[in-house]
Amino acid sequence: MKEDWEDYYELLGISPDSGAEEIKKAYRDACLIYHPDRLMNTPESTRRRAEEELKRINRAYGILGNPQERQEYHAEWIRRKAKPKPVVDPDHFYFKDVKPREIKVASFVVKNVGGSYERLFISNPDSWVRLIHYSSLTDSDELPLQVDVEAEGEDWGKSYSEYIRVKLDEEETQVKVELQTKPEPVRENIRVWARPSTGATYTAPSAPSPPSPPASQVSVRRGMSAWAKWVIGMAVLGLIAGLAVQLWPSSMESFNVNDFSGTWLNQNSQTGITHAFIEVNGNDISVSLMAQKPYWEENIWWGEHTTDISNINDGVIAFSMNYGTYGRSCKVSLLNDGRLKLCTQQYPILMTPPACESQDFVEYFVKTSGTS
Repeated sequence: MKEDWEDYYELLGISPDSGAEEIKKAYRDACLIYHPDRLMNTPESTRRRAEEELKRINRAYGILGNPQERQEYHAEWIRRKAKPKPVVDPDHFYFKDVKPREIKVASFVVKNVGGSYERLFISNPDSWVRLIHYSSLTDSDELPLQVDVEAEGEDWGKSYSEYIRVKLDEEETQVKVELQTKPEPVRENIRVWARPSTGATYTAPSAPSPPSPPASQVSVRRGMSAWAKWVIGMAVLGLIAGLAVQLWPSSMESFNVNDFSGTWLNQNSQTGITHAFIEVNGNDISVSLMAQKPYWEENIWWGEHTTDISNINDGVIAFSMNYGTYGRSCKVSLLNDGRLKLCTQQYPILMTPPACESQDFVEYFVKTSGTS
């Protein structure tokens, strides 16, 4: 649209959903108001203003009276004037007959069927129902956005209900999530009754019993008590556990944080990240990422993160970096072949950074020569 764009609906005094007959009637009424014949006895300045107004009215009708041009104009009107309108599909989940601690997973899609927006907000109850992942379904915009949720009941025979709020600027809609756990199973005691025998039976003659030994020769042989068995079992388990600790190599002993230090070159860049620079300084370790995109003329520093060495768990550095309206959850670890592995997951910056579990991309880096 041109820079002199104006609201033709407002100019003709009609609503954006007016039909062709309403547009034509509004145009005729406006022409009667500003027609030169009705202004013959008015000052020259008034007639000139009316002439300019009549030109604007003719331009408005030329656009709105043509179906194809009106369709193009209406799309631009929505972009400029209309409020955003968030829509979720589906807007209701109901998990029925679920066992306690049984996890159920579902997804919904967020779309915008209104005007442009500046801020997207999705609430995360983070209780029995929580958001676990989200990803854009297009490469050009963050909407439509697929949001994955999981739900988990704790006890038998309970009902749960929660709303997930979705907002575009100040316009809001909601997703309702319900879960019903199964009733607690009833345990019954079953008695088995022996049926009396009614048929003829035969009893073989029994051999004579050997004479009983004197009371002084009778010995009683008792089995080992349950307490003694438990003590011996625990002692054996303790010996096995101690032996395993001595023989099994400790991951913390074999892990050296200084192995991270240096400049790393990407082998298979999918995200545009070309280099990783990691520096160990006392108890601090800093990670800097350099990225290059097709629309950037040169490499730029994409982000930097500094953390305490004590925060490294099992040889993995986990952190988040923001850029523009998006952020990325990252995990950096060392492989046995000497390479550096970087896992990243993109998320809208207004949302809580997710754990980097289901990664969007996995990058592999090699240490460049001359680095420590």
